[in-house]
Amino acid sequence: MRKKLSLVSGPIVFFSLVFVIGGCATNTAQRDEQLKAQVKSELKPVLRAELRAEMRMEIRRELTNQLMLSRNELTTQLKPQIKTELKPEIKNELKPEIKSELKMELQTEMKKAVAVAESPNTPAEVKGNSPATLLFNGRTLDGWIPLQSNVSSVSGADFIDFDAFAKKLLAKSDPVSAFLNSQLEDGVKADLASYSSANDNAKVVKTSVVRSLNKIISGKTSLYDVERFQGVQLRPEVQKQLKKVPKGQALARFNKMLIEDAYPQELTKSTTVIWVVKDDVIASTGGGRGVLYTKDDYSHFRLTFQVRHISGKPDHQAGILLFCTRPAEGDKPLESLGGILFQVPNGGHWDYRPGQNKVADDLFTTVGKVKYDAHEWSQVEILADAKTGSARMAVAQPPGTKAVEVVDFKMPESGKIGPIALQLHNGGLFDEYKDLKIEVDPSDNELITAKDSFASNR
Repeated sequence: MRKKLSLVSGPIVFFSLVFVIGGCATNTAQRDEQLKAQVKSELKPVLRAELRAEMRMEIRRELTNQLMLSRNELTTQLKPQIKTELKPEIKNELKPEIKSELKMELQTEMKKAVAVAESPNTPAEVKGNSPATLLFNGRTLDGWIPLQSNVSSVSGADFIDFDAFAKKLLAKSDPVSAFLNSQLEDGVKADLASYSSANDNAKVVKTSVVRSLNKIISGKTSLYDVERFQGVQLRPEVQKQLKKVPKGQALARFNKMLIEDAYPQELTKSTTVIWVVKDDVIASTGGGRGVLYTKDDYSHFRLTFQVRHISGKPDHQAGILLFCTRPAEGDKPLESLGGILFQVPNGGHWDYRPGQNKVADDLFTTVGKVKYDAHEWSQVEILADAKTGSARMAVAQPPGTKAVEVVDFKMPESGKIGPIALQLHNGGLFDEYKDLKIEVDPSDNELITAKDSFASNR
C-alpha cells in the first residue's frame, strides 16, 4: 500500500513543482514590466528636459539665422535712406566742431609763420613779402607723390651683406638657399664659386645674382613650402597670405618678402610705405628704394629746406633729384625719375638720365671743400634753372649760419621742366626733411644764404 502511494505522489510533486516554477516566472516577468514602467516613468522627465534643451538650442539657432538674414536684408534696403536722412544732421553737428579745429590750426600756423619770419635761422628770401611758398605743411604729404621702385623686385642696394648671402647660396646652408641655388643658371653658379668682393668682377657677379633672384621672384608660382621655410620667422603680413596665395604682381611681392624674411641679416625688409609725416618732418621709413616727388613741375626756382640723415643699413646719403621726368600714366617710371641727383649735405652727385646712370664728375664742380656731419640738421639752398641746365647748392650747419657753396652742376641738355624729388636710395635708410620752401622765378639769381649779408640778418 505504501508503494502505491509513492507511485501516485511522484507525478503530483512534479506538477506542483512545474506550477510553482511557472508562477515564479510569471511573477518575474511582471516585476520586469513593473520595473521597466517605473524606470520609464522616472527617465521620461529627465530625457524630456535634455531633449527640450537640445531642441531649444537648435530651434533658437535656426530662428536667429532667419532673423539675421531678414535683418541684413532690411539693413541693406534701409541704409541708403538712413544715410540720406542722417547727412544733414551729422553736418550740423560737425560744422562747429570743424570750425573750432580749423581755427586752432590756423592760429598755430600763423604763430609758426610769425616765428619763422622773425627767426634768425630763416633765410632772407622767406621773410617779408617774399614769394617763397611752402612745399610741405608739416602735417600731410599733400602736394607730393610717393613712388617705390622695388616693391616686387630686389636691387643690389637692398643687400646689407651680399658676401654672406653669396656664401649661404653657394654652400646651400639651409633649405631656402638650396632651393635658390637649384634655380640659378650654371654660369651664375660658376661665378659664385669664385666670388670675392675684392675681385674686379664682383659688381658683375652681384648684378647677375640680383637678376636671377628677380627672375625667381617674378615666376608664376609661390616660393613657399612648409619644409623649405621651416624655422624662418615670417612677418605677419606674409603669414596672413599663406592661406590664399596672391597672383600676378602681388605674388611677386609675396615671394620677395619670403626671401627677405629668410635672410634677415643679409637683406633689408621692404614695406609698401616708405615716406611718412611725423613731428612736422617728412621721414623715410627705410622700407625700400624709391622717391617722393612734387605734384607740380618747376623750371627756374630756389629751393630751401633742412635735412638730416638718421641712419642706414646699408648706408647712403640723402639726396634731392632735379630736372626729373614725370611718369606718364601706364608707363614704367624712369630710374630715380631720370633726374640729376644732389646728395646732401656734402655734395655727392649722380646722373640718372636714361643711358647715363653714372657719377658724372665732368658735369659737377666742387666749390667748397667742406665736410658736414650728415646726422646733424643742415640748411640747404639749391638754385636751379632748366633753361640753362644749371644748378648750384649751398649748405649751412647749423641752420641759420652763413652757408658755403658746395657744388655746381651745368649741362644744358639735361635741363628740363619737371618735378623735384626726394630720393631714398635703398631700403634701411632713415632720413628727415623739414621746412621745404620754393621760390619760383627768383629775382635774385644768387645763393642768398651764402652771402655775407645773410649772417647780419641773424
